Amino acid sequence: MSSSVTKKQHYVWRAYLAAWVRKNKIYCLRDGGIFPSNLMGVAQERYFYRLQELNAKEREFIRQFAMQESHGALKESNVEWLQLFTKLFDLKENLQERGLMNREFEQSLKEVELQLEESLHSMVEGDSKKYLDMLLSQNTSFYEDEQAAMGFCFFFTMQYVRTPRILENMKQGITGISGIDVAKVWSVSKIIVATNMAWAMFSKRFQYKIYILQSKSSRFITGDQPIINTYSVDFKKTPEEIEWFYPISESLAVLISESEREKVSYVSEEEVKKYNEMMFKSSYKQMYAVEHSDLEPFLNVT
Repeated sequence: MSSSVTKKQHYVWRAYLAAWVRKNKIYCLRDGGIFPSNLMGVAQERYFYRLQELNAKEREFIRQFAMQESHGALKESNVEWLQLFTKLFDLKENLQERGLMNREFEQSLKEVELQLEESLHSMVEGDSKKYLDMLLSQNTSFYEDEQAAMGFCFFFTMQYVRTPRILENMKQGITGISGIDVAKVWSVSKIIVATNMAWAMFSKRFQYKIYILQSKSSRFITGDQPIINTYSVDFKKTPEEIEWFYPISESLAVLISESEREKVSYVSEEEVKKYNEMMFKSSYKQMYAVEHSDLEPFLNVT
């Protein structure tokens, strides 16, 4: 396999998790235990973003399910996402039918299958590093610029949908449809859903404003679902309201909310505790912190 293919594919951005690293280690809560690790040892899975071929029913399901709220240019964009993620397998089938498939072609197509979505996330992250840096500097001015706000919204929604927690939620929510493999469908649908969410978030950015929460006395933790809706921390029902919470370091968090507050405000130890509990309830299998003690309250908690 080519060295250009990433084997350990992170579902939480490493540059984001770096804010919780001290002396090259981050503390992780997993399987009832807390341990120190480097960033290559957490929030990743071997070939997590591997594409799988969709059958005709699955392609139609994506068109109907993921595009039903799209319109105009947004729908055109989403059709292009579907075409991008299925073109590989159409090419593979065409080569096989014409008897042109050989070991070299097969290997090249395999590498694209393993790397395409991983490369997309890397591209989005690279373009969005400036937003994370500004937020860490308690600067939200980019949200007032139309182009920058659109870029940030797409980055934000991609970070929300790309995780195992959301995949598991989709598996539980989409049942009883024969001929549909939800994991395969979600590999494409999540990009389309993120695009739709980003547009909705962008269009309502003056209603849902961005704030920085700062803690002086206690530490924020994060998890393998780094962005949560505070009105739906357990994912058991579709929320009627939205308030996005996104911790970005041990002392800072982003809140995108309809509520009115100071652009940068201090939060109490009790509020940090509340947000940390929400992060734990929304997590899938892993939580992350600067110190061992920050994760101890969640040991043996189900």
